[in-house]
Amino acid sequence: MIASFHSAVQRIRAGGLGRNAVFSMAQSIVSLVAIFFSYRIVIAHEGIASLGLWSLLMLFGGVASSFDVSGASALARSVARHDQDFVDHARAAVIHTVLLTSVAINALFVAVFLALAGTLISHMIAPEQLREAWHLLPWVAVLMLTTPLAIGISASVDGHMRADIRSVLVSAAAVSGLIIAIFAIPRWGLSGFALAQVVQQAVVIFGGWFVLRRYVPGLGWLPTQWRRAIFRSTTGYALRLNVIGALSLLLEPLTKYCINLSGGTEAVGIYELAARLAVQIRSLVISATTPLIPAFATAKALNDPYFESLLHRAQHYSNIAALAVALTTLLAAPFMCIVMLDRVSDEVLRFNALLALGWSINLFSLPLYLAAQGQGILRWNMLSHATIGAFIILATTFLMPQLGSEGVIVGVAAGLIAGTVVASAGNAKTLAAGLATARELPAMLLLALIICAACGAVWLGAGQIADTFNMWLPL
Repeated sequence: MIASFHSAVQRIRAGGLGRNAVFSMAQSIVSLVAIFFSYRIVIAHEGIASLGLWSLLMLFGGVASSFDVSGASALARSVARHDQDFVDHARAAVIHTVLLTSVAINALFVAVFLALAGTLISHMIAPEQLREAWHLLPWVAVLMLTTPLAIGISASVDGHMRADIRSVLVSAAAVSGLIIAIFAIPRWGLSGFALAQVVQQAVVIFGGWFVLRRYVPGLGWLPTQWRRAIFRSTTGYALRLNVIGALSLLLEPLTKYCINLSGGTEAVGIYELAARLAVQIRSLVISATTPLIPAFATAKALNDPYFESLLHRAQHYSNIAALAVALTTLLAAPFMCIVMLDRVSDEVLRFNALLALGWSINLFSLPLYLAAQGQGILRWNMLSHATIGAFIILATTFLMPQLGSEGVIVGVAAGLIAGTVVASAGNAKTLAAGLATARELPAMLLLALIICAACGAVWLGAGQIADTFNMWLPL
């Protein structure tokens, strides 16, 4: 056992993908703890409906980022493939061009958002929350500008295969945001929470830029070099990538919008808690595998032994991780309720069980999804997101009138499972990985059955589980 521990420590010290994966997972844990403590403070001082209000307002930021075709979110791939795709340009020029384009695009979105804010907010927000919503608008606008910059800069660090440094930086930013939230929310309410989010993004932006100056000659202190040729190349890829982003609008923002129609901001707040738990636990796996994108991108051919080895190891890891994510999410949900709400909510447990089912099974398609993205083959990833959105629309149309908000969540879970099938089958064929995927199929089906049984049991017994926990809680 000591020898195994020593070996693990040596692999981490050695750097590379192993080190990046470990640090990325640690980042997700820190971020999870920080966001849930911040949510706890918001709920304690402002109520769960206020959390739902913030979640609804941030939909506009999600919409803007989905149409940001600058390529900021894909900078890890662009930087990693600099020697192949941008041989005539300095790496600094690639980063500058993408970030300047992102600022311009998102400034335009902010202007449109502020111009239409009156109509949008009055349509979505209850009258008693309108005043607070207007106070929060400037913060939302600032986050619409800063969040894409933070994503682009951290992705640039990833592109240099230093996801470990990015993880330390983002973790420090999350802790900084939590510290601000602890002092600001009791004094300024949701505006204090918004301030904490802005500080968190600022730490990533300025800290990440200092890091990049060590690796990128000629980066300077501000992005100033804009090149038309780079813009055309990165935007061409980003346009395809952002079709996925536009289709993802049919998942998170559409889900919250439909839940708000059915149950108001309180229901959105409950969904936010349930979804955040499932997504953040899943993000441990996503963070650990994200460094694979630049690794897949550097493979010269689909039949490269290095490429095949990466894909095999990632698939084996994802299969095990899917079960772990489902079970951990289910087990953590009652305790999350106690910490956040001082009681166990059967509604949160039911939402969480459905989301744990969809998000964990969706992990089966993750290795092929990342491999395809690294190689610039995006059509099946696009179709998987379109499939998810189609199921949500169908559920909203046919299930929400009978089941309310829970009907929408059923559509989310079903869409995630269907999207998994589409992404796995399509990418396996395109990447000539059908045989390797077929060998993994029996294990995936067995694990999927176990996940379905566990999530189904919690969904059916949510009321009894909640009553049992609440019986032992102090009044």
